[in-house]
Amino acid sequence: MDQQAHDRAHRIAQKKEVHVFVLVSVGSIEEVILERAQQKMGIDAKAIHAGLFNMTSTAQDRRESVGRR
Repeated sequence: MDQQAHDRAHRIAQKKEVHVFVLVSVGSIEEVILERAQQKMGIDAKAIHAGLFNMTSTAQDRRESVGRR
């Protein structure tokens, strides 16, 4: 999903549900960009949202949340 487009819609005071459609051609640079954006969102989910920057979790909790022991 294009998070920037979604965020922009809400900044202009959109209150209803927002649907973002991304049209990408096979073998295009847009396909590569979309794949990298998805990889970055995955890293974000593992690092930030999993508690790596949460001061209340222990080091062990942080390692377990990203799948490392």
